[in-house]
Parts: sequence; structure tokens; C-alpha cells
Amino acid sequence: MPTIRQQIILLRLADSLGADIFGIEPADPYPYPNGSGTDCQKVSYVEIRCRRDNMCEYSLIFLGFPIWQCSIPTIIHSFIES
Repeated sequence: MPTIRQQIILLRLADSLGADIFGIEPADPYPYPNGSGTDCQKVSYVEIRCRRDNMCEYSLIFLGFPIWQCSIPTIIHSFIES
């Protein structure tokens, strides 16, 4: 979940670009609150709770995410692969 500051930046960016906002969330919650535990690092794929059916209609996609253990979160890899 983005912080208040991140939400403000996200909303301003989306408003200025006329962009849609879509959150990428896991189907099952991570075993650790911020997803940075060692169990999360062992997972190679995370099932995404809700998907957009019209992704091919977008010509540009911005991805914002936290860096976990010097790496991209597994759910972002899962989103890109799908």
C-alpha cells in the first residue's frame, strides 16, 4: 500500500497525464508485511489478485514499486510476464 506521500505523487502524475491508475496486488497476502522476508525471495511467481483485460490498449505503462532486498518485487516480474 502506498504511503500518503506516494499517493499524492501518483494522483498528481496521473492527473497531469490523464492516466489510469491500477494497483498490482497478490492474490494471497505476503507472509511479511512489506514482502521483504526470506520466504518471499524464494518465490519465483506470485499470483495477481485482479488483472486488466485491456492491457493491449495501453501504449505506455509506468510501474512504481518499492525495492526489496536490492531487487524488483516478484509480483512485478509476474505482472510483466503476464
